[in-house]
Amino acid sequence: MPDSMLYHVISECSVKHMVSIPHIWECENYSGRWQSNVEVFQYELWQSDEYRPEWRWYVSDVVGIESDFMGNKIQHSKNLIRLESGWVLFEPQTDVISKDYKSFTPFLGEA
Repeated sequence: MPDSMLYHVISECSVKHMVSIPHIWECENYSGRWQSNVEVFQYELWQSDEYRPEWRWYVSDVVGIESDFMGNKIQHSKNLIRLESGWVLFEPQTDVISKDYKSFTPFLGEA
């Protein structure tokens, strides 16, 4: 995804207004829904002839281990986005972008 489009995509596809429901709507639902919203948004950009990239943007929900400032670890889900400038993590519950791979380590498969 072009770096210049990231904030527009976040604005159009945000799910942070949704309220967490324990055991029903949690972090993995936010990241899955945000990924789907981005895919639909890219489709709509293409159909409207507003923006026609040569390939689909890489936006994926990923599960990983998140550590807080006290060292507590929990399983959590976020989105991984491939920008022209590199990889970023996106927290769909708050619309926060980061490159903090120290407090969140995504599971990217087996080595």
